[in-house]
Amino acid sequence: MAKPVLVVVDDEDASLQALTLELESRYGAHYQVVSGSSAEAALARLAELQAAGADVPLVLADQRMPGMAGTQLLARVRDIFPTARRGLLVTWRDMAAPAPFLEAAALGWLEFYLIKPTWSPDEHFHRVITGSLEEWCSGTC
Repeated sequence: MAKPVLVVVDDEDASLQALTLELESRYGAHYQVVSGSSAEAALARLAELQAAGADVPLVLADQRMPGMAGTQLLARVRDIFPTARRGLLVTWRDMAAPAPFLEAAALGWLEFYLIKPTWSPDEHFHRVITGSLEEWCSGTC
């Protein structure tokens, strides 16, 4: 049986690499980590995963991406993988204007938001991710 897939999307290369490594180091034994540098690429990859019958318990997306914001991407993820937990990745500077995440959460586009890790291992980041994976598993495992 194939490993469930964790998807992370961020248009900044250094941030995407750090996020991917952080997820692989903690969850790689039990999950496959797939990363994408744009919302459009992520949607195409998610469609491939859906066609292959993969399980996708978690999709993380950066809010500030050109073309399509993270909140918009996560809203579309629900149509492809309805049981996937959706998390919006933000930085401390994003916290000054929380309206986009609060509105997206109220509309059911995402389940949570979290600050991108700034060191490794970032145990707060992992506590949120692990909790989200537990939530997903309680409904599907």
